[in-house]
Amino acid sequence: MKRSEHEELLADVLCDAKSGEFRTVVLAQTVQLARGRRLRRRVQRVASVVSALVLGAIVAWRAKPARDERSTIKETCAVVYTQPLSETAIVGTRAMRPGEVVETTGTIVVVSTKRDGGRFHFVNDAELMALAGPRPAVLVRVGPNEQELIFVDGAENAETKVN
Repeated sequence: MKRSEHEELLADVLCDAKSGEFRTVVLAQTVQLARGRRLRRRVQRVASVVSALVLGAIVAWRAKPARDERSTIKETCAVVYTQPLSETAIVGTRAMRPGEVVETTGTIVVVSTKRDGGRFHFVNDAELMALAGPRPAVLVRVGPNEQELIFVDGAENAETKVN
């Protein structure tokens, strides 16, 4: 039976033409490598689970205070009990009636003013100059119904001041 080139190449690659022992050795090595990989994966899984458990235990152990510290904390802290206030101890506010007055001291002075309806007494020029007194002053008209009273200083200061 005549073999084609492809079959010969395939036989060389698979060692079909050579001994059957070679195939058996190659198959045994492949199976051994597969078993080694499987074993490594199992070891890695177990190691990761164990390391996670150990890490969790360490964190839990560090987070929990020692028994001595807890007893010391309880001894140094005072327990406070609370209760609601009685009705007489609660302060409240309410709106006052218009005529109601509350006094905090015995002597209250009431100052009342009356409305004059906007009537004012305007000071005339003579009254204004009388208010200036003995100081020298000048009354200057700026416009209608508008004046300025200027006090003039003595001879040592020739400048004028406007009020």
